[in-house]
Amino acid sequence: MGTPWRLNSKRKVSRRDLGMVFMLGAVLVASWYYAINLTPQLTAGRRQSVSAEMYPLWNGSRAVLHHVDPYSDDVTRESEMAMYGPRAESLVRNHRELTERFVYPVYAAVTMAPLALLSFHAANVIAFYLFAALAILSVGWLREKWDRTTWLYVTIFFSTFPLGYDLLSRQPTLLFFGLVIVSLSLFRSNYPIAGGILAALSSTKPQVALPILLPILIWSAGERRRSKRFVASCCASLLVLLAWSSVLVPGWIPRWLAAMRSYSQYVPNPSIAVSVFGPRLGLVVSGLLLIALVGWLWLHPESSLWLRISLSVLIFQLLVPYATYNAVLLLIPSIWLADNSELAAAHGLPMAFVRVSLIGVLACGVVGALLFHTTGMGILIAWQLPEVMTRIYLASLVVTIGAHLYHPEVLAQA
Repeated sequence: MGTPWRLNSKRKVSRRDLGMVFMLGAVLVASWYYAINLTPQLTAGRRQSVSAEMYPLWNGSRAVLHHVDPYSDDVTRESEMAMYGPRAESLVRNHRELTERFVYPVYAAVTMAPLALLSFHAANVIAFYLFAALAILSVGWLREKWDRTTWLYVTIFFSTFPLGYDLLSRQPTLLFFGLVIVSLSLFRSNYPIAGGILAALSSTKPQVALPILLPILIWSAGERRRSKRFVASCCASLLVLLAWSSVLVPGWIPRWLAAMRSYSQYVPNPSIAVSVFGPRLGLVVSGLLLIALVGWLWLHPESSLWLRISLSVLIFQLLVPYATYNAVLLLIPSIWLADNSELAAAHGLPMAFVRVSLIGVLACGVVGALLFHTTGMGILIAWQLPEVMTRIYLASLVVTIGAHLYHPEVLAQA
């Protein structure tokens, strides 16, 4: 997540700047102390050596490369035994549903191949630095420059719990988020074919890729040669990946869909729309929001690309099953809003909401770190802080970006 403040990269470093650097450094250390203490508790029951979120993806990709069905119960049990040890055997004996399934398309093995060919220990170490590098580069690719402000955003991004958790648990969201940001960077740099290939690979996790790619798909419906080449490259690459997957694992699509349905049953995270309005009305509201999003994107094709993507990301955060680790996608609307904060003059109250909620997101790391050394009630509050503050921050972005949608200067941006 970005920041609604900017530094003037041309002026010399002042005492105020040094004070800000010291303060951000303290917040960064406290936030990582908090994440290091909380992450093992959120992954309780797993063996410490194999606590990574990416283990089922690594193991399933390894199975694909060895021409084994990654959706089979044998591969799932292998993942569970590695992650839970002897505890997994007792759970299976009690007829518990297998949970550590491979829930990705078969072609995820293409992206994971460099790591899947290594031992898990080596892959786990490399993944930390790879995901961290992608997180840093994503900020620069979004801003298209490396200045003092960009590094400020990087520091704040690394001080947020969602990113800390994703790195410590090796959450694959970071990998596919980085891929789709690279693809858009190539698209903006007039390399649409290469960008389309990476976009197809990022579709391995649709809830990450689709919100970012949808505005380009709609934009390409007009007379825009570069975007059409990007979409054509993406579609052609996706067809090749699907064909390759069908050769390695014939009939994999029904088994993949079955694995996803099973996953949704034992990880019942409703979307924000459903949790607020209930199952039936929530689905209606979700449909209306999706129609409104597509309509706005269609009617305003000449607005800023990053504004359109920011709006799409925010709407999808309300529509898809909510998970705090996917909040790293809020980096996009955060940076757009921060780099266009001069437009906030007419919307001072929403921007104040963003600033206060961002401070809350950063403060929860410091407060959470302190609460770990208090009572049981304090530890319980520390558990709840990241999700509560992230949802509040999401709400602030929705309100503020929504207030900007029909601002003349916003719609005039190319």
